Amino acid sequence: MKTQIPEQERRSGFTLVELLVVIAIIGMLIALLLPAVQAAREAARRMTCSNHLKQIALGMHNHHDIHNALPEFFIAHWDNPKVGEGSKNWYGLNWQARILPFIEQQPLYDLLLSTPLIPRTDGVAPYYYVWDHIYNYASEMQQYNITRVSVRLCPSHGGVLSEPGTIYARWRTNYVVNMGSTNMYQEELTDGVAPNTTTWQSLGVPFQIQKAKGFEEITDGTSNTFLLSEITPSRSATPWFGLYGDTLLSASGFFTAWTVPNSAGPDYCYHCGDGPYGENSKDDRGTCVASGWGQQRLTARSFHSGGVQCALVDGSVRFLSETIDLRTYRLLASGGDGQAVSLP
Repeated sequence: MKTQIPEQERRSGFTLVELLVVIAIIGMLIALLLPAVQAAREAARRMTCSNHLKQIALGMHNHHDIHNALPEFFIAHWDNPKVGEGSKNWYGLNWQARILPFIEQQPLYDLLLSTPLIPRTDGVAPYYYVWDHIYNYASEMQQYNITRVSVRLCPSHGGVLSEPGTIYARWRTNYVVNMGSTNMYQEELTDGVAPNTTTWQSLGVPFQIQKAKGFEEITDGTSNTFLLSEITPSRSATPWFGLYGDTLLSASGFFTAWTVPNSAGPDYCYHCGDGPYGENSKDDRGTCVASGWGQQRLTARSFHSGGVQCALVDGSVRFLSETIDLRTYRLLASGGDGQAVSLP
C-alpha cells in the first residue's frame, strides 16, 4: 500500500528555481545600493577635499596677518644673506613651502631652511640653488620631497609620487593657486575671430612672480576672486616637464582660467610633446601644446564629477561647475579689472 507523505514534510528545502530567484533579488538590491554607497563615499571625500582647501586658505590668511601679504608665487632672483647680494636662486622656496608653518608643518619648513645652498658648476656665477635638480639633491631636500603632506592631497585621487626610489622622488599636490585668466606671466591675450575679438588681462591676481600681493590689491572683492583650486597631477619624471601639481620647481603649483574647469583644453605647457618627457608632461585629463616658459596655461581639473572645488580669497570654499560661463570664470580669476562678478 502506497503511503502518502504530507505536503509540509515533503517541502523541507528550497528548489533550484527558488534559490535563483533569491539570488537575483539580492543581486538587484546590491546593484541598487552600490551607487548610493559609492556616492556617499565620494561625498565624504569631497567634504575632506573642501576641508583641505579651507585649511590652506586659512594658512594663506595667517601668512597675510603676519607678513601683511600673501606669499610670493615664487622668487626667481633674490639677495640671499648666505651668499651675498646679487645671488640668484631660481630654485627658491615657492608659495607651497612658505605656508608650511601656517598649516601645522613647521618641522618640515625648518627642514627646508636647513638645506644647504649649492653653487652652480657650469660657470654661471654667482648663481646658487637651494637645491640643484641637475647635479645634486641635498638629503634635506630629498626628505622634504618624499614627505606626504595629506592636506596637499585630494582624497578622491590620493596623490602621485613621481619617480619613487630615485633622488627625484616627490609628492605632487592637487591644490594650486590662481595665476589669473591668461598665462603664468599674466600677459595680455586675445581670443575670438576678428573683428569680434576680446582682449583679456590678468589684473588684481592674488599671486605673482617676484611679488607678494596684499588683500588691498583685490579691488573687485575677496569674495569675488579665486585664491585656490584643484588640478590633476602629471606623470612627469622631472620638474622641467609637466608642472601640473609639482611641489618641487618654484614655478609650479598654479592654474589659469583660460579654459573652463575639467575641460580638455588645450593647455599650453613647456615642452609638451617634446623630448623624452614630453608625452608625460600633461595630466592625463586634457590635451596640451608646447609653449614658452612664461606662456603656460594650465586648466583647473579634479577627480570630482561635474566640476572642481575652489577657495576664494575671503577663505570660503565653493564647488565650481564645469559648465560655468567662460567670461564669468575668467573675471573671477582677475580681482582688479573693475568687473566684479559672483559665483552663480
